[in-house]
Amino acid sequence: MPDESKNVETLKDAYQRWHDSKAGSVDHWLSLMTDDVNFRSLAEGAKTMEFTRTSSCKDDVKHYFAGLTADWEMIYYRIDEYIAQATAWSLSATSPSKIDAPAKSSKLPKPTSTNFAAAKSANSSNSTTRPRQLRWRWQNDCGLNMKTRAIICGVLIPLIGLVLVDTSRAATLEKIRFPYSPIAWQSVPWWMAKESGLYEKYGLDVDIFFEGASSVIAQTMLSGETNFAGIAGPSIVNNVLAGGDIIQVAAVIKSFTTPMYSQPTIKELAQLKGQKVGVSRLASVSHLTAQSILQRAGVTGVTIIQTGGIPESTAALSSGNVAAAMVPPPQSVLLRENGFRELVGAKQLREMNIPFVENGLATRRSYAEKNSEQVKRFIKASFEGIRRIFDNKDLTMKTIAKYTKITDEKMLEESYRFALDAISKDATVPHDAMAALVEQLVNLKSIEASAAKKFAPTAYYENRYVNELEREGFFNKLWQ
Repeated sequence: MPDESKNVETLKDAYQRWHDSKAGSVDHWLSLMTDDVNFRSLAEGAKTMEFTRTSSCKDDVKHYFAGLTADWEMIYYRIDEYIAQATAWSLSATSPSKIDAPAKSSKLPKPTSTNFAAAKSANSSNSTTRPRQLRWRWQNDCGLNMKTRAIICGVLIPLIGLVLVDTSRAATLEKIRFPYSPIAWQSVPWWMAKESGLYEKYGLDVDIFFEGASSVIAQTMLSGETNFAGIAGPSIVNNVLAGGDIIQVAAVIKSFTTPMYSQPTIKELAQLKGQKVGVSRLASVSHLTAQSILQRAGVTGVTIIQTGGIPESTAALSSGNVAAAMVPPPQSVLLRENGFRELVGAKQLREMNIPFVENGLATRRSYAEKNSEQVKRFIKASFEGIRRIFDNKDLTMKTIAKYTKITDEKMLEESYRFALDAISKDATVPHDAMAALVEQLVNLKSIEASAAKKFAPTAYYENRYVNELEREGFFNKLWQ
């Protein structure tokens, strides 16, 4: 257990510095935070105070302080006492005698109670409630009369989301290794859940790492090294046909999304007849996408070339070794800027309306049947991460940059745009998508038709966990 008295004194000292500097410095607060701090204000996301949205890193916290001090001038900030309740700090109501009430036109949210997750106070035996005193003056017109003085009762309390972490909690988290693929926008849900501390929120200590091809990840799972992975598509089917028990338990992307780029001289799909088209791997998602495009266009006589990966497909097209290639963002931005043609884009792929789970959460059936709550917690954390994608563009782009090592603004914008357009808010795995996948693999002669007939499409997925979360109201509350 951490030294409780030390935690109390640390907070008291920080608040005193905050008061003494009249909000002129925030360095002492930032020094108490880790880079992945999860920081919330009670005003969270108020329309008139955009800066109060949830912060998930130090840069976002700096934005919070900048917005707060831009609109408010501190007169004084004093906390007379901390009131301990079990393992949390409850901040008491401000004394009415101290309040100069805001104008009726105030658009601030109503005050609510809150807790600091921290240790018990050495003074916890003292049940006397003394007022917390915060006084700020409004500096400009943000929904309040400029002349109004107000004491903010739990509305704009700086550091309302600062958490002093009990290091013993980390030991109680279930450790999970989570391989994923690719290193591209399709993996943003896992990245966002990790960066926002959402796995920890649900009791999971998740180590996410890139493992390469989905087939390699499947082997990692079957060897017992991990029970979860960020994969979908052919590897799921292949493992079941080979006697494995890896199944899809949540769908994140439910359509083909990888664009086809071509040499500048190729203006229509018919011109690819007799030409070479590059895909990352045979029987991969990029291969299935290319095959579907060509079949829909009635183009035959095309040779599919396995390049080895997205960078290799980009290089093959750039060097002229292939007439076209399947290249997603962010690499597609470079191709377009260098004059290569987007022959079939994401919008056209969506209009084709081919059911397909391009990415999602996979687990072993044997594990899931014995650990249903862990599966549900993983789904909840991942989809809360998806919610962050829609709510926080800045954090999403920073996260994409962190994991892809991309710094070009155009490439990051393209990745974010694709994520918004393609990532699903519905986690259900479509039955027809799994059936269509099997049929495609049979047509490609990637799997034997006789082997595929032995299994119903339900052998490859399980919607039980998503359905339970639906009944519990999780998704309804998440997206309301």
